[in-house]
Amino acid sequence: MRTIFSAISLLLSASFCANALTVSTTAGDLKSQVPAPADVTTLTVTGEVNVLDFEFISSEMTALTSLNLADASVAAYEGAATATGRTSTPANTLPECALMLRSLSAVVLPANLTAIADGALGGSGITSVTIPQSVTTIGAGSFGNCQSLKSVVVPSSVNEIGTGAFRDCKSLTSAVISGRPALLPTGVFMGCTELSEVSLPASVKEIGDDAFNGCVSLAAVEFPESLEKIGNKAFMKTALASANLSGCASLTTIGNWAFADCSALSDVKFAPEVATIGTGAFYNDADLPLGELPANITKISDFSLRGTAGADPSFLAASQVDSIGAYALANWTAIHALTIPASVQHIGDGAMANWTNLSEISAADVESVPTLGEDVWRGVNQPSVQLTVPQSLVDEFMATQQWKEFDIVGDTTSSDITIADAAVDAGGLTARFEGMTLVVESASVPVAEVRVYDVQGRRFSMPVAAESHRVSVDTSAWNTKVMIVNVLLGDGTAAALKLSRP
Repeated sequence: MRTIFSAISLLLSASFCANALTVSTTAGDLKSQVPAPADVTTLTVTGEVNVLDFEFISSEMTALTSLNLADASVAAYEGAATATGRTSTPANTLPECALMLRSLSAVVLPANLTAIADGALGGSGITSVTIPQSVTTIGAGSFGNCQSLKSVVVPSSVNEIGTGAFRDCKSLTSAVISGRPALLPTGVFMGCTELSEVSLPASVKEIGDDAFNGCVSLAAVEFPESLEKIGNKAFMKTALASANLSGCASLTTIGNWAFADCSALSDVKFAPEVATIGTGAFYNDADLPLGELPANITKISDFSLRGTAGADPSFLAASQVDSIGAYALANWTAIHALTIPASVQHIGDGAMANWTNLSEISAADVESVPTLGEDVWRGVNQPSVQLTVPQSLVDEFMATQQWKEFDIVGDTTSSDITIADAAVDAGGLTARFEGMTLVVESASVPVAEVRVYDVQGRRFSMPVAAESHRVSVDTSAWNTKVMIVNVLLGDGTAAALKLSRP
């Protein structure tokens, strides 16, 4: 009689169709409702389930391919340690590692679910999933390594996504994030090699480290206007053809290696407030030409632009860059000219290595000779490159290692050089020719040194040391018409005068 009663009870609570089973259960009681768990391929559950039921499904229902929990709810659990050591899990939350079943290809989650915990579906065989509109939190690795998942829509209710939530989903082609997360976290889509379409919400302020690293099919992204930071390696090794950041008014930081090895990247429009471009940010983006840097950039970081297509001579001209990092601009094989702005004080190791087509550099606005790291110009034919420097710094450049290898010429066009036919009066300092003798006089401060150059910046005289108010230089042996006179006064001030010899 007991056997007959048990059979009738089972028939009332469950119905079978081949390997399909529909069960109405109470929390923690699912195991008793499924007599042959290893044979069931399709399961529909109503009623309540908790962590004990999910542990039963994942450990014993090894043939399960389809799970429908639409009309079920997840109850909290408080009690003795479960098989996986858990003593407490919250209500309305798909527990950690709940459904890591490689055989599971389709799942419908409970309609009132509010959270998907870390690793809940990680490594499962799902090809599709519907995330309920009630979900606000998607945990770390919750869908990670789902090798067959093809598309995902994150609903508008979600305001938090965990690290690596969809990492290494190798078949994922489309991801729409309709939620309100401020952070797109570390590695969220890392290694999704088939991902070609992604839609980011307007709420995103930060794209985390490695977010799309290795998404080799991702060719386009629309960056939200709210964006403030792009993390390290965020888009490394993607197929991006362009990165239009110009509408991101609050974007200040592009992280280390953020767009490195993007072989198709051919256009970048910087946001106006960008102040940091990290180490290797555009490393080896061979098709990327560059326009002017954002005005807030003061340092070009190590390797940041190495191996890009290079830039026109105005690339640095309007910037406030004070240092150029190691190998930062190396391998710009196409560039032929460069303007170094007055702000540059240091250029790091190998920064301009292998500029094989370089023919001219203008450093006419610098106020001092920039210091150099090791092998800054390795692979550059320096004697064939004309380097224009301030007239007052010609000798210092000529005496400085690595700089002195260039064909150095002084700048004779700057506004501080006074031009005259045969004599000039520059505020108490006069210079004139008396026949072939150049006479320099200072009314107040004694003259400490006089140097004379031709218009190409090449010096024809040795410095004349004379703590005197009058200095005379015999120029009869020089075959040049126009001369530049560089005068250093005893108080440290200097003036450059341009005269035409009679």
